[in-house]
Amino acid sequence: MNIITAQQQCGKSYPIIATLCLPSVWSTALVDQLQVGLAQALAVYFDQSLSDILVMTQIVQSGHVVEAGQVQYF
Repeated sequence: MNIITAQQQCGKSYPIIATLCLPSVWSTALVDQLQVGLAQALAVYFDQSLSDILVMTQIVQSGHVVEAGQVQYF
């Protein structure tokens, strides 16, 4: 987990904003479950209401990840 402090938020302010990056091979149902599960886990861990948590998901295509200098395909 990386925790980054935001300098400024525009629009509705959220105490917790999470960015979830997932491979494109996952089904929509699994992505939905993981997004909701992450929001629930963050709510419990940080003792916050679910309405105070925003989870944004980015779907990553195969070949769009470089790890240790190597393009990753999945």
